[in-house]
Amino acid sequence: MTEEIPETVQRWTAKRRSALVVSILKGETSVQEARRKHGLTVAEIEDWKEKFLSGAENALRSKPRDEEALKDEQIKRVKQKVGELVLDMDILKEAREGTPFRPGDERRVKEALPHASERRVCRLLEVPRSAMRERPSRPGVSPKVNDFLRGRIEDLIKQHPTYGYRRIWALLRFRHRLKVNKKTVYRILRLKGWFCHQRRHTPRPRARGRISRAGESNERWAMDV
Repeated sequence: MTEEIPETVQRWTAKRRSALVVSILKGETSVQEARRKHGLTVAEIEDWKEKFLSGAENALRSKPRDEEALKDEQIKRVKQKVGELVLDMDILKEAREGTPFRPGDERRVKEALPHASERRVCRLLEVPRSAMRERPSRPGVSPKVNDFLRGRIEDLIKQHPTYGYRRIWALLRFRHRLKVNKKTVYRILRLKGWFCHQRRHTPRPRARGRISRAGESNERWAMDV
């Protein structure tokens, strides 16, 4: 059974530390609650927790390592973390353009620091990894037009120069029995520039000052000029 932890602890023994870590792992308490209750810091509790877990892992090994080996492993982990932080600072210092970063900054950092992984650079600069790859420009391809359909539309436009694409489509679909949709007709008219001119709706002035009054229907007729 684990030792009960009193409210005020004058000396944190190994048993009390392990009891606190076990209660945190079991979910009986949290790191923040233990910090407030016993006047500890989060760093202290996390350090005890990490040592407890590493010691338990070492105890369950088929060949447990000695204390010196555990210290060397901890030093190795700390050095790795320090190296990662230094690399992150170098990446941000190399960018030094201010946020938000652009894909050009990301490529420049990758060229200056080739040992930095692409994933780390993108994560620090908050730029998607897809921005690192330049998309090849595709050569312009002219849209294809059905010559037979184009000829029939051209003949209909010559016969009905004021028809729009909806009327042209209706003639093709119901009179000539061609299975074509409106979008195809619209695309051909747009590519060939065959749209009829549409008059813009402009406001027209109204005659004022003279109010027409009639006593009965069909007594007065008027016409707009």
